[in-house]
Amino acid sequence: MALDNKALKDISEEDLKDLLEHQVPESKTLDYKQILSLAKPEDKKEFLKDVSSFANTLGGHIVYGMKEKKGIPEELPGIAENDPDQLKQRLDHVIRDGVDPRIYGIDIRPVPLQNGNLAIVVRIPRSFNPPHMVIIRGHRRFYGRTSSGTIPLNVQELRHLFLLEATTAERVRDFRAERLSLLLAGDAPIPLMPGLKIVLHLIPFDSITLTKNYDLSQIVTNGLSLPQIKWAVHFPKEHYNFDGYLSYKSSHVDNSGKVCSYTQLFRNGVLEAVCVPDYNSSRSNVSGKYFQLDYETYIPKFVREIFTLYNKMCVSLPIFCQLSLLDSKGYILTDDPYYGDINGHPFDRDRLVLPEVMIPEFESDITQEMRTSFDIIRNASGLKPQ
Repeated sequence: MALDNKALKDISEEDLKDLLEHQVPESKTLDYKQILSLAKPEDKKEFLKDVSSFANTLGGHIVYGMKEKKGIPEELPGIAENDPDQLKQRLDHVIRDGVDPRIYGIDIRPVPLQNGNLAIVVRIPRSFNPPHMVIIRGHRRFYGRTSSGTIPLNVQELRHLFLLEATTAERVRDFRAERLSLLLAGDAPIPLMPGLKIVLHLIPFDSITLTKNYDLSQIVTNGLSLPQIKWAVHFPKEHYNFDGYLSYKSSHVDNSGKVCSYTQLFRNGVLEAVCVPDYNSSRSNVSGKYFQLDYETYIPKFVREIFTLYNKMCVSLPIFCQLSLLDSKGYILTDDPYYGDINGHPFDRDRLVLPEVMIPEFESDITQEMRTSFDIIRNASGLKPQ
């Protein structure tokens, strides 16, 4: 049984007993600890060494309350703890204050046991901004992880981690550049209607740094549908394609076979969503090209819907969010084109490529995280930031 194949909130005592039953050994991504103590500075240092070592390597899980012998689980006595919420807060504070830079995406799950105790499962993602240093009472060291446990990192290993941070950002940007070039060349998964296009890429960190594929069949078997940007699609057209799984909304304007939106989920977890928000602007009471400000509402809503799906798929955090506008030259940002309420001047270019945003948690305030991108678009139309 692999803990990383299950949403952390769904992990139960039965899942931990499976580790016992199948004698799943400790590894580079799994560690067992019988005791969890934060009473002394030395206890906190050991806890931080373990957490940071996972973040600096491949990520993984620490199971507290599991007795082991030579790395093999023997018993699940758990930990006596009356207030799991307070314990989670203490652990969060220790990690936040004792590691630099901050590690994003750590999740902690107290698992109730039948004996009245708790097991504590800590899920640590592979970090997108390593290396992380343990800083506590003058102790300042970097740690990594091998199959035999936590080790201090040497100079060569640190150089590798610093290089990883730089190459990750480069790969994220290169992926978007390639996809935008294909879209501008008309090479979309399905033909798009003309007009300004909102393009959103969501890129899980593991999709860039690891060779990882997700089982997309659960979208079909669980009766799920990929949402569309802006448009509510009650009966979307969906099917597998070469890249993964495609969902789209067909045009209601003509019979050309072109669509006004699609969502493409790649097998590695990357998502590309494209929307032509003004495909029915011919119904407006005014003539011209208009881009409504309500995109600041429906884009965060769409991201939250995708995050719900990502959570069920056990996609690792953080997620890089990239917003772009294509074929945007001449469009005017407005509150409501139906009544001619014009706010700004036309965009002066066909491509508005906004800086990527790193979203650390599924519960993050998406609107706030994307505020800078939204304000840049406002500026591009001559408007003040919100």
